[in-house]
Amino acid sequence: MPNLLSSARRAVHRRKGDVAGTGRVSRLPLGLRAAAAVLGLTLLAAGCSSGPDLSDRSIKPRGDGGAWQIDYRSPVSDSGLNGLVAVSAEEAWAVGRTGKSNHERGSLLHYTAGNWSSVPLPVELRGEPELRVAASGPQDVWIYRREPTSVPQTEVEARRQRSSPAQGAEQPDGRRPSPAMRWDGKRWHRMAAPFPIATLRVLSPRNAWAVDCEGDLWHWDGRHWQRTRLPIWVRDLDASSPDNVWAVGMRVPATPPYQFAAMHYDGHSWQQTRLPEHRFTQNGMLPGETSTLGYVRVLAADDVWALGAHTWDPEDEAPTDPPFERFLLHWDGHRWKSVAYPPRTAYDDVLQPVAPDGSGGLVLGTWLRRTATGRYLGIDAPLASRFHKAGCPAGGQLSRKCP
Repeated sequence: MPNLLSSARRAVHRRKGDVAGTGRVSRLPLGLRAAAAVLGLTLLAAGCSSGPDLSDRSIKPRGDGGAWQIDYRSPVSDSGLNGLVAVSAEEAWAVGRTGKSNHERGSLLHYTAGNWSSVPLPVELRGEPELRVAASGPQDVWIYRREPTSVPQTEVEARRQRSSPAQGAEQPDGRRPSPAMRWDGKRWHRMAAPFPIATLRVLSPRNAWAVDCEGDLWHWDGRHWQRTRLPIWVRDLDASSPDNVWAVGMRVPATPPYQFAAMHYDGHSWQQTRLPEHRFTQNGMLPGETSTLGYVRVLAADDVWALGAHTWDPEDEAPTDPPFERFLLHWDGHRWKSVAYPPRTAYDDVLQPVAPDGSGGLVLGTWLRRTATGRYLGIDAPLASRFHKAGCPAGGQLSRKCP
């Protein structure tokens, strides 16, 4: 059975009937034996019920996709985990925060020899509560402060945002270049970026890609960061090798609606790929209509998965919630194809991270697994209690490392 772990993006929740202030990491035995995987999950302190009902007229996930089990419980109240990365089948790192609002500090956990332990953060990062972690291996672990992306409303706004400020300067909204540290297996090295990091993927000590908060790409060559401006607004990126890098997000045209976008890097240049367009009406667009790819996972040159959403803003006077269509896309080495995917539920109104399950399938967010044969299986929560069903969040970070 594989070793499956999880970190909580927001592990601390205070609800009636819950034990407040307990961050937990959970293990999910999926019955897979081909590879180890490390997964991220958000949990309530006192436990949740089985995952939400994902039933649909056309797709009805079965409830035998495994169940999360508690693997780590923080001894400190008012604490939570933001991110996790597995560097081998036996080692992982997780970053989080402790303290009450406006007085939060960063924290760091290390998983070795089958146990989680708290380890000191580098001094440069101890005052940063919004930390994330990325790695290419045990001797190449990066910790950095994450900044959220700022999505433009028009192409003109996108050009204005990208034209200023100067590299290394504070952003107009107060966001600063991200402090970062790199672990080489023995000690930490300062790796500060001259821009606010939103997403980071590390391929080696001399090869890393990052997305800044304005949707631009940056490449690390071991000595310097160099910006690459693509004709899309990048939301996520992933890679399986230096010559197989994917960036996904949305096209920002002169006039909306925005549409899915995906670009591939072959080691020399970036090329845009064709994707279907989506509209809610035939003769126009709805207010704030947007199609964006939020997550991408690259398994091989002919095996890439992207998760996106098509939605719109009904504005204040609208009487109902906006529609929310989710799309799972697969790249087979030649073209993108849409894959059947259950609709959103009341528990799942945002895009969730994606990770391979180690057996040819995918884990989609917290409560759903797609097998290699295309079946959708519901994942149960630990300490099941139907009383707490409505309180189970569906968020977190997913990460996988094969032995």
